[in-house]
Amino acid sequence: MNTYQISKKFQTREDCINYLEKLRWGKKPICTYCGSNNTVSIESENRHKCYNCGTTFSVLIGTIFEASKLELPKFFMLISMMLSAKGGISASQLARDLGITLKSTWFCTMKVRCAMIETITDLHSVVEADESYLGGKPRKKSNYNLATLSASKMQTNRPQRGRGTDKVKVAGMIERDGRVAVKILDKLTAQNLLKMLRNNVSEEDAVLMTDDFKSYNSFDEYVERFVISHSSEGFAKGKIHVNTIEGFWSILKNGIKGNYKALSKKYLPFYLAEFSYKYNRRNLPSLKFESFMKDALSEHKCMVCMHPEKEPSKIAYSIEKAPKSNIKKFNTANSIAGKNRRKFTDKKGIIRRVYE
Repeated sequence: MNTYQISKKFQTREDCINYLEKLRWGKKPICTYCGSNNTVSIESENRHKCYNCGTTFSVLIGTIFEASKLELPKFFMLISMMLSAKGGISASQLARDLGITLKSTWFCTMKVRCAMIETITDLHSVVEADESYLGGKPRKKSNYNLATLSASKMQTNRPQRGRGTDKVKVAGMIERDGRVAVKILDKLTAQNLLKMLRNNVSEEDAVLMTDDFKSYNSFDEYVERFVISHSSEGFAKGKIHVNTIEGFWSILKNGIKGNYKALSKKYLPFYLAEFSYKYNRRNLPSLKFESFMKDALSEHKCMVCMHPEKEPSKIAYSIEKAPKSNIKKFNTANSIAGKNRRKFTDKKGIIRRVYE
C-alpha cells in the first residue's frame, strides 16, 4: 500500500485497531500479559478482558504504539512516509506535513526506527565486506592568520581522511543482490571485524570479497576470501570487487547529508537500522508496510519519556552473540593457485560463479 491508500483505508482509530488485531492475533485475541486465549472483547473501549488473569488489555500493549499520544491514523501515515523515503525524511518535514509538533514527531520516528532493528546472522553466497567513516568536516579550533602559517604546518594541521580519521567507523557486510548488515565499531581491529563476521555471515556457504585492508587477513582462517587491491588493480577485477557495499555507503551518506544534515553518534545506530531495513526490502515495495507492521507489533518499545531505555548501541547490537563451537576454521592446506585464486569444494558452486 502506498501513502494515499493508507490515508484512505485508516481514517479512524477503530480502523487502525481492527487492522492491528487481525495482523497480530488473527480471529481470537490473546492476552498480552499471560498468553491465554480465554478472553472477551469490550467493543466500546477497543479493549479485551482476560478471564485467566482478570486484566484488560489492548492490541497496543508491548508495541511501539503503546502510550503514544499521537493519533493512530497519523502514526500510520508517519510510518508510510518513512518507509517510502529511500533516502530518509527529516522529523521537521514530517511535522509540517502531518501537522504535529516536532518533539512528538522526533519521538515517534525513533520508535519506528527501533522497530526496524533486526539481527542478520546468515549472509551467504558472495558476501562483500568494507568499512566507511561518517562525520562532517572538523570545526576550526583556533583562529590564525594564513599569511603567517607555513605550508608545511598547514599540511600537518590538515584533518586526516580514510582510516586515519577521527570520524565514526562503520563496518558493513552485504550479499550480492541480497541483504546488508552494518555496525558501528570503536576500532577497526581484526578482532572486532572477525566478531562481526562470525555474527553475520554463514562461513560454510559463503565467499568473502574485501579490499587489501590488513585487518581482513584474519578472515582467511574461517572463510574463503578474494582480495581486490584498489591501488594496483582498480575497483574491479572481473567479479572480484566490493562495489555493492560501496553502493550502499553512497545511499547512506547521501541520505544523511541531504535529509538529516547532521546526526549525533548516540542515535546513529537507529538511523543505520533504518537505512539497512529499507535496503533489505527494496524489492518488496508493495509488502513493505505490512511487513513493518508485523515487526512493530512483535518488538518491545525502546523509547520511554523521550529517551531510550538504554544506550542505542546496546539496543541495536544486544542480540549479537557467536558461540565458538559453531565456528569451523577453513582448511588452508587445500588452498592452491595463490592468495586470491583459492578453490575449495562447496555444494552450491559459489567459487565457480565468481569466475564465470
